[in-house]
Amino acid sequence: MLNAFARTRYAAAVACVFLVACDSKESQTASSSVRTDSAGVEIVTGPAADLPLNFSLRELFRIGGNDSGPGSFSAAYATAIGTDDSGRIYVLDTKQHRVEVFDSAGNHLRMIGQRGGGPGEIQDPSQVYVLPDGSIGVSDYGKRAVVRWSADGSVLPEYALSFFPSDPLLLTGDTLVYVHEDFNERERAQVLRIENPRDTVNMTALTRATTGMIMFSCIGLNLPPMFTSRVVWSGNADRLASTRQAPYVIDVFDRGRLVQSIRRPIAARSPTEADVSRLHPEGMKIGFNGGACVVPSAELFAKQGVAEQLPLVEALRYDRQGRLWAQRFGIGDEPRSVDVYDRDGAYLGTLSGKPAPFAFIGENIALFGEPDRETGIVQLVAYALSPVREPN
Repeated sequence: MLNAFARTRYAAAVACVFLVACDSKESQTASSSVRTDSAGVEIVTGPAADLPLNFSLRELFRIGGNDSGPGSFSAAYATAIGTDDSGRIYVLDTKQHRVEVFDSAGNHLRMIGQRGGGPGEIQDPSQVYVLPDGSIGVSDYGKRAVVRWSADGSVLPEYALSFFPSDPLLLTGDTLVYVHEDFNERERAQVLRIENPRDTVNMTALTRATTGMIMFSCIGLNLPPMFTSRVVWSGNADRLASTRQAPYVIDVFDRGRLVQSIRRPIAARSPTEADVSRLHPEGMKIGFNGGACVVPSAELFAKQGVAEQLPLVEALRYDRQGRLWAQRFGIGDEPRSVDVYDRDGAYLGTLSGKPAPFAFIGENIALFGEPDRETGIVQLVAYALSPVREPN
């Protein structure tokens, strides 16, 4: 197995986008966005066709996938990763009930947390969030609380939750940002909220019908049609972006007030039975008390059905310069594309063949999730990012 702290250094030039306004081609790309105004909300419309820019990614280090000890987390995904203003990297290991902390070069610093029900202990973790000063929180559905630590690893009082928000969740002081969900037999509703003891601000809302109780061959479930859109967001209580996934519209809020809408005229298509088969080529495994069963893709398509259209935007990430990375929707393991916008909402171009980074260190290092070349275990991979200048 590859040592998780070995430094594999090489240059890999790829066609993608980044973020340097002084580059002439990037300036031309940004100028392709059209700005209009609608009742005080700025509408920024990018082009229909992707405009890639040349950009180089140089791998710096990989962490994760070790058999035991530091770097032995076996999964990496966006809500399990965070960074602080000092460049430290935090990885939630849900199986070992702890958070691993690394420095900006990938060297292990310490472990935080352990399994249990006491202070600073974790029962059923789902997400880690990291504040700029290095204090962290873990959403724990077993405790119905956010388990918290200060920047030096000291245990802080837990923040009790009276609900089960969908990930991600951000707690800053006594202010929560999260998606609140309500559902009944016939519909599911989501609303993006900023909430504190003094006020609640509702922003992006979405209601979708379910199919009611579905009697599969092995179990009955109440589910929405496959590929149903959901509310996706990134940011914090001061500034955040959100989308309903289709059409291609990303709304930007300043302290809960809608100030900007970023758009691209990209058409969504209707999902097919072949799409369901691609998503669940071996059927969908459903676990329940006492066992599990597998529902074939053809049965999923016939009984659960599909949404009217496929989502267009799959994930959003803000980097540390306020630029927005919008990952386009993909099915299964197919390659993703990521549109990047500057802090004013102008389209800079599209990175092809990679998903959006999980997190960022400073202004020029991005953390991606990639499978180890030997084991297939997803590791956290740091890349230095730099624009490729065209010859004069």
